Amino acid sequence: MGQRVRTAAPMGDWRTFTAECVESGGHNQYDIIKIQDTVCVVYFEASVAYGDTFYPIYHCEKIMLTKLTGTGEAIVAGDKLYWSGVNGTGVSANYTSGWYWIAIATEDAAADDETVEADLKGDKASLTEPL
Repeated sequence: MGQRVRTAAPMGDWRTFTAECVESGGHNQYDIIKIQDTVCVVYFEASVAYGDTFYPIYHCEKIMLTKLTGTGEAIVAGDKLYWSGVNGTGVSANYTSGWYWIAIATEDAAADDETVEADLKGDKASLTEPL
């Protein structure tokens, strides 16, 4: 299950930019990806091939993100959400060295839930633990 925007459009608070796919394997819809220093979600395109132009979302007030499941992967509203930097990997509230802080949970999610509602930050990606 992938990312789903929950902000009302067109008045919703979501932002995109124009990008060209430089990954030889392309991208799939709902993948979390990093372009330059920006973490974003492939949303509007079902798939993106190498060299294609696409419009990833880099900021969204409410979006359903795929999360890691299993022991210790429950999330509470307000938790920081981290992503490993590997295209398509789910988010976790458990900080791990080398993971990016990309969102804030806006609802609780149980350990076995596959998604969590979040606010996708749109900040420059950083591998250091933010304060």
